[in-house]
Amino acid sequence: AVSGNIVPITRFGFTAQEEKIVGSKHPLDLYGRLNDLDLEICLLVDLGCGFNDSPISAQVLALPVYKLVSVDVFLPALNKIKSLPNAARQHEVLCIDIDDAPRILGRKNIDIVVLLDCLEHIGKEAGKDLLKALQDTVKRRILIWLPLGVCPQDEYGGNPYQVHLSTWWVHDLEELGFTVEHFKRFHRHFDPPVDAGWAVWNRKKP
Repeated sequence: AVSGNIVPITRFGFTAQEEKIVGSKHPLDLYGRLNDLDLEICLLVDLGCGFNDSPISAQVLALPVYKLVSVDVFLPALNKIKSLPNAARQHEVLCIDIDDAPRILGRKNIDIVVLLDCLEHIGKEAGKDLLKALQDTVKRRILIWLPLGVCPQDEYGGNPYQVHLSTWWVHDLEELGFTVEHFKRFHRHFDPPVDAGWAVWNRKKP
C-alpha cells in the first residue's frame, strides 16, 4: 500500500449520526458494493477513471486490491492519478480509447471492472457492445454507477470527453443481465433532478 492521504472507504462526508443512519449501503458507497469479494487478491480495472475526484470514484484509490488498472483516454487525468496515493499493491495506468479496452484488457486476468460515471459518455450501441465484451472477460463482477434517464451534459474543464453521448434506462441494463439499484431524483444539481443507479453483473459460479 502507498502511504498518504487516501480517501477513507468508510466515510462520505457525513456526520457520525448521518453515517449511522445510512449504513454501508448509502448510494455513494462503492466499498460496500465490493467488500463481499476477496479484494486483496483481485485485479480491478477502473474504466473511464477520470481524475478519481468524485465522491464515488475517489474511493477506488482506497480499495485494498492486489492490482488497480486505471484506464482513461484523457491523459491529464492519468497524469494526475499517477501522483495520488492508493491502497493497491500494484498500480498501472493505461491511456486508451474505451472502444479498445476489451481487446487490450482481455490479455489480463480481470476480476472486477468498475465504470463510474462513464457509460453515459459512450454511444448507446457502443456501450452495449462494451458491456457484452466485458461480460466475456471479467471473472467476478462488473459494477456501474450512472445517471438513469435523460441527463444532457456538454464538455467542461477542457475535457471534450465529458459530453454525454447516451441515455440509459433501467430496462436497458436489465436486458443485459444487470441488477439495478435505482435512486430517483438523486442528482439535484440538474433541473429537473436526474435519477441515478448502480448496475451490477456477477459471473455465475459453475
